[in-house]
Amino acid sequence: MHAVTVYQARDIMEAQIVASMLRGYGLRAEVGGDYLQGAVGELPATGFATVRVAISDLENARLLIDDYETRNK
Repeated sequence: MHAVTVYQARDIMEAQIVASMLRGYGLRAEVGGDYLQGAVGELPATGFATVRVAISDLENARLLIDDYETRNK
């Protein structure tokens, strides 16, 4: 899958939630940065979790994420 980053999550949990939501709508989504969580040690575990989607799903993913962000402000 040729994937592009569509969302920068606050943490791995949020990235998993967003990716799961996108998959629920039939989009191909994957979480990036989940292996980095164990490497941060004493640092805050934020800013490294991303959600990536297939290029063909990018437009739909952006629309769904915009709705997600509106509902979760």
